[in-house]
Parts: sequence; structure tokens; C-alpha cells
Amino acid sequence: MSVISLSLPNKLINDLEEIMEEEGYNNRSELIRDTIRNHVKQHKIEKREEKEIGGIISVMYGINDQKVSEQIQETQHQNENKVKGVLHLHYDEKNCFDIFLVKGKAKHLNKIVHQLKRITGTKHIGTDLIPIE
Repeated sequence: MSVISLSLPNKLINDLEEIMEEEGYNNRSELIRDTIRNHVKQHKIEKREEKEIGGIISVMYGINDQKVSEQIQETQHQNENKVKGVLHLHYDEKNCFDIFLVKGKAKHLNKIVHQLKRITGTKHIGTDLIPIE
């Protein structure tokens, strides 16, 4: 196994140590390896451009930001053949949280993610995509 060194801000170290404790990791290296493995796995899935994949795309934005809400809905409607369903939640008093259930070729779903990321005012865009065999 190769050894690498990296510098992290104290805040990130504190966050890592909190996750270690909550999730039962024995050390930082174990947590970082697991995180990198998950990122590499997700990256490989997203790069299968012509293959069918499915999963969720999550978006968080301000509850009073009508322009962002409209742009997200527009993206949803432009991709209605890939977006199988949407769950809209008033997450808390400040935020809305939309969860898109999606299915299609990786290149098309990645395009949806990129469209959402270009919307100024979103606070979070996340994905959990899996291959459909």
C-alpha cells in the first residue's frame, strides 16, 4: 500500500474526526480510503456514457428563491423522459429540497446534473447513481 501525505484545514479535520466517531472508523486513513473508493465508484458509473443508469439527483435551495425554483422546474420539464418523479420538501424554514428519481443513459443524466449546477442560487446538488444491468 502506498503512503501519501495531504494538508487539510482544521475545520475539515474536525469534521473527519466527528464522522470517524459517529460511523465507527478506526482511523482517518480508513475513512479517507472509504470516501475515495466511493468517489471513484461514482465517477466510473457517471462515465459509462452510453450505458443505462438510474438513481437520484438532489437539489437544495432557498425556500423564498422563486427564480431558482422556476429554473429547477424548467430543467425537470425539459428532461421529463429521464426524470421519473420528483419529491419536493420544505426541508426547514429556510430551504427547499428536491429529489429527482432519474433513469437514462449516463451522458443524459450527467447533462441534467450540469444544468442544475449552472443554476445560480442552489445550495447543494448531489447524486447517487447506479448502473442498470
